[in-house]
Amino acid sequence: MKNKIVTLSILLALLFVVAGLFSVSLLFSKKSHASSLKLYQNVNVYKKSSGNLYVLGNSLSVNNKILGDMVFFGSNSIINNIISQDFIDFSGTTIVNGTIVNNAYVVSGNVTLNGKVKEDLVFLGGNIDISRNATVYGNLYALGGEVLVNGTIMHNAYVDAGHFTLNGNIGGNLKLSSNNVEINKGSNIHGYLSYTGSDNKKSYVDKNSIKGHIYRYYTNQDQKEIALTIARTVLTFLAMIIFVLLFIRIFPRLSLSVVKNATEKTWVSFGYGFVEIIVTPVIAAILLLTIIGIPVSILLIGIYMLLIFVSYMLNGLILGAFITKYLYRMDVGIRFRSAFAGIFISSLISIIPVIGGLYNIFMGIVIFGAFSLIMKNYILKV
Repeated sequence: MKNKIVTLSILLALLFVVAGLFSVSLLFSKKSHASSLKLYQNVNVYKKSSGNLYVLGNSLSVNNKILGDMVFFGSNSIINNIISQDFIDFSGTTIVNGTIVNNAYVVSGNVTLNGKVKEDLVFLGGNIDISRNATVYGNLYALGGEVLVNGTIMHNAYVDAGHFTLNGNIGGNLKLSSNNVEINKGSNIHGYLSYTGSDNKKSYVDKNSIKGHIYRYYTNQDQKEIALTIARTVLTFLAMIIFVLLFIRIFPRLSLSVVKNATEKTWVSFGYGFVEIIVTPVIAAILLLTIIGIPVSILLIGIYMLLIFVSYMLNGLILGAFITKYLYRMDVGIRFRSAFAGIFISSLISIIPVIGGLYNIFMGIVIFGAFSLIMKNYILKV
């Protein structure tokens, strides 16, 4: 159990650390002009990119060198050239044929690594296939359904998988949690093997492939609950990033109005939000008692629930706007860098007992009130 907790904790910590470092770089970078954000595009990088590249869209194809970070949210990505810094990928399918000079952080349904990662590879998702010609020069951190390693991991591997297969080489230790294990003849683990799983007779471990000691542990039900809790935390964090980016793209004017109301009329928004959150269900309940008012009540409840959900998902965007307004004395606006940083900081605050709950309640009321102010102004104009 301890082995699995350590593996999952390290993976989660790394995902948050890279988000934090990325957020800090966005907030403090003075070369914002060297970066670009592309939305809703099939992006083919066929010319050398001199700065960071952020893409939200369908597909990404990198066919020339990127001198900065590469961040992608979308369906499919294929890397055929060099990314000089970190590669951060959230997609359905990921193929890396080129070279990642720094770290690769991948959340994907399916990943195939045919190239090189010069530092660490961190993976969360469905299946990962590290092919025979692939090399990870740092550590491998993987949480997935099926993990296949035919290539080389130069240092340690920390893996939590439904099915793990090793035909390649691990230069250090392998810490593994899996109920289906295949460490086949011809593979090499130069350190020790520590693995946790059920007593599955179909699993196979070639002891001659392991240079160090073998430590065997058995699973219990608590591990599944821990894994599900951690997975939900990470996926919520990622969902908020994607939701904010889509909301900004689809409703740019509405997004700006909400940000301005929440940051420039904070206590007015809080007052409106507090009243609306209490009064709206009461009005909806009264309308349900009348036959004519039933459709209006259903509509009102629907809008009410939708606004509560949206208010929760946007708290990172608003926090980022507060940071840029009061810390950097900048005009209120929609900024990708501050939104990303705000979501990361909100995720950290939400983890704190009591304080996290109070923070979410306060921000939710403020954002709900910001929407209420917009609706009030619209009704007055009509």
